[in-house]
Amino acid sequence: MPLTADIDGTDITEHCQRITWSPRWNVIDSATVRYPAQLVTITEGISELHLYLGATLVFSGPVWYSQAEGGPDSAYTELTGYDHRIYLAKRQCKDASGNLITPTDVILTEVTAPEILAAFINYAIADTDAAVFDPDGAFGPTGPSAALPLTLGTVDTGGDDATGVPMDFPMTIERMRALLTSTGQLDQVLVPGIGSSTLHLLNDYSNDSGVDFAYGTSPFNCQVATKTVDMEVMTNALWYLLGPRCTKERWRGSITPTAPHPGTGPGDEWPVPLLTKISDSRIDYGYMQDLRVFDDEDGDCDDPTLGANAVRPLFELEWANEALLRALPRVFASVRPERGIAPTNFTVGDLVGVSAGSLINGGFSGDQHVYGFDFSTDYDGVDEFEEMLTSPDAVGS
Repeated sequence: MPLTADIDGTDITEHCQRITWSPRWNVIDSATVRYPAQLVTITEGISELHLYLGATLVFSGPVWYSQAEGGPDSAYTELTGYDHRIYLAKRQCKDASGNLITPTDVILTEVTAPEILAAFINYAIADTDAAVFDPDGAFGPTGPSAALPLTLGTVDTGGDDATGVPMDFPMTIERMRALLTSTGQLDQVLVPGIGSSTLHLLNDYSNDSGVDFAYGTSPFNCQVATKTVDMEVMTNALWYLLGPRCTKERWRGSITPTAPHPGTGPGDEWPVPLLTKISDSRIDYGYMQDLRVFDDEDGDCDDPTLGANAVRPLFELEWANEALLRALPRVFASVRPERGIAPTNFTVGDLVGVSAGSLINGGFSGDQHVYGFDFSTDYDGVDEFEEMLTSPDAVGS
């Protein structure tokens, strides 16, 4: 099932040498088209690129980057579009009053990571500072707000408490999104739409697609497979040092496997499965330590409401997620399904069955999360997965 493309509703498929769709799990999706330069006219940042797989819209977003290249015999243009979340990098976290310097009441009022991000997005949608104004007048609002092309769908409640006060406002909503995602308490499902997309903010998304891919074993539907095991980022003694730095030897707070963890149960210890994984890792691989410093130069060591330590609950969530992932070597599988197979029954974030025969480092099999893929259609309408990246690693603690 080939991809088709249009710019602002005008079909450009017949002109395209290649159309590539590149969704990424919890990261901004992109799409690329390449065509003879003289055939299509666009305006970067205003023109919108749409990709369809059959009748289904799979990508929608502004043309963010273009490159025209001419040679002795021909000239081509390559356009890259990003999904509508790209605008979150251009909007600041604000509270209901429009305060972007200390919008801390949003985080203190909201509880879960999805609710926190939803509040910042809703305030951006209603932001009066984004209103159209008349340059010849008093520079005051004279029209509706410039639209943020996102609509919120499902916003989960009931997740882990992620309240706290990050130390480095002003902060873009995109940076807040990345921070909350890194805690393992926020997943995003984007449903593309023309002019605006719907964003679902979830505590933990998981969907078993029922799709299986295999190399060197039944059902023999992959032409290429790789298995990568990487020790580089492994650690089983992860420490966070939270600023401000009080003296050369002391920070305001620290997070370690043995440091108190408020609210998790008797003795304020980390969850037993997490501690067991760290312990087993040390037995099998030896003691491996890594320190990460989160230091706020403007913090006051005598004021517990300032500095990185003031947002300790968020850092604890991030620490637990990172410690879980890094206690073992990272394992990634990359498979390239046979030509003609299209991602019609799964998307990023879904579980797919992935297996390979014994030729691939002893083989592997199991359900794995799809972290991303590049799917393209060439000038002749031939579909191809250039790469599909999956991993069995846990996505949260």
